[in-house]
Amino acid sequence: MLTRLCAQGRKLILVGMLFLMAVIPVSAGKYPLQVQDQFSRPLTLKNKPLRIVSGSPGNTEILFALGLGERVVGVTDWCDYPQEAKDKPKIGNIAPINIERVISLRPDLVLACNLNGKDPVENLAELGLPVFALNPISFQDIIEAVRLVGLITAQE
Repeated sequence: MLTRLCAQGRKLILVGMLFLMAVIPVSAGKYPLQVQDQFSRPLTLKNKPLRIVSGSPGNTEILFALGLGERVVGVTDWCDYPQEAKDKPKIGNIAPINIERVISLRPDLVLACNLNGKDPVENLAELGLPVFALNPISFQDIIEAVRLVGLITAQE
């Protein structure tokens, strides 16, 4: 009986470890990091992003919720939550994203969204800026967006 319980316990531990391996990405906090954004666009980050520009209020809220407020160097005119976001430099409206203002902040990550406009986002990427786009259209997508932002910023 004791042997049977020990075998079941080992199986439970193995299943738990496999679950954790599936949930926690091995690449978390390791750079260079290769990921795909929510538009299936590939992105390679050479280093942990320390200067982040947010292209939407939702992105800003995710960044602050993950404790990344100190790394946020620019937000849209619409970003007003949390309170600290109001004091960040502004990049203008959400759509289209103002390329010149974004570049002037020297970000090492632009956290874009579906509302920023495809051409401006692509232009930023073509100029060599790391652009990661979020497109949360469901609750599951929101959870995935938070997970992805945590992954790419090493702040899970």
